[in-house]
Amino acid sequence: MEVFWVRGYADTKMSEILDRTGIGRQSLYSGFGDKNALFMSALERYIGAVLEPRIRILEGDTSADGLGGIRQIVQDWKQGVSMPARRGCLVANTSAELGRRGDRQIEAVIADGRQRVEDAFIRSFERARDLGGISAAAATHGLARVPMLPA
Repeated sequence: MEVFWVRGYADTKMSEILDRTGIGRQSLYSGFGDKNALFMSALERYIGAVLEPRIRILEGDTSADGLGGIRQIVQDWKQGVSMPARRGCLVANTSAELGRRGDRQIEAVIADGRQRVEDAFIRSFERARDLGGISAAAATHGLARVPMLPA
């Protein structure tokens, strides 16, 4: 996952993955098949390891104004972009790099990951609206799309 996250799909060479993981070529190809299948596995792992915990933060918010989870996510993002080895979001990076190259499987995983995060933000903003943390007139769907914009 790390190699794809740092270098992107196109710039990641299978030889680099073999070197970094210490796995033999035959084992890697037996386990995953090809670079695309390995990338799909890495992308799904990223969603489970990085996006899902953030969704849980939003869904587990018990703050009085309903904005605690959103504040925590924003703080995490601020810390992430200030790190020297900034990698960004693998889902957003992949979307920008591969865009509409026609790989429906990758497009579906990206769309699903983005939608799950957006839905969690919508629910958080709706909860904040209901608790008085934001204006009753706030457009929660529009607010939820702001964090989904590419950096």
